[in-house]
Parts: sequence; structure tokens; C-alpha cells
Amino acid sequence: MSLKEKIYDYVEKLKEKRKAFSVPEFGEIIYFSPINAPEWENIVKLSGDSLSAGNIFTIIEKAEDAEGNKIFSLEDKTTLERVDWRVTNQIANEIRRLTILEGTNKISTDKIPSA
Repeated sequence: MSLKEKIYDYVEKLKEKRKAFSVPEFGEIIYFSPINAPEWENIVKLSGDSLSAGNIFTIIEKAEDAEGNKIFSLEDKTTLERVDWRVTNQIANEIRRLTILEGTNKISTDKIPSA
């Protein structure tokens, strides 16, 4: 299998690597798939220099229900901004933390042949 084929296969498998965590404040479970590059760019673009906006846009971009449907849209931004910042921070951080954990230990330089 070529590198290109492996990358395509990896991208397809990401769809199956949905994660979930409980949000005790609401008694609900949020599902999400790892953040990809275009999603991250969108989150950064929309949030500018604001950490709290970054949290809100992470939730809007990634939070899904059990069936894989997005829970929020940009229309929900104002309502999400009214939620205790500690709760939105917790949710967004968990999405980012589990995304980072998904990508760790995947790239190794120890098998690169010397030039």
C-alpha cells in the first residue's frame, strides 16, 4: 500500500474513531470525531484572539449526538456564550484533549534511514 493510500485509509478510519464524554452539568453525553485541519482553521478563524470564543466554536464545530448529527450551529453562539465559561471550557478542552491523544505516538523518526 502506498503512502497516499495509507493516508486515505487513515482519513476513512477517523470517521470510526468517534469519542464520547459525559457533561455532568447537563446529564448528557457529547460525541465527536477528532478535529481535522480544515475544522481547526475554521475554529481559529472564527475565534480570533478570544479563548472563550475558541471554546464556543470548538463546541459548535465538533459536538455531535449519538447518531453523528451536529448538536449546535452558528445560530447557537449567543446562547452558548451565556453558559458558565467553566462548563464551555471543560467541554472544548475535552474535545481538544481527546483529539490530541488520538494523534500521539503515531509519528516516529526512529525508522528513518540515514542519508
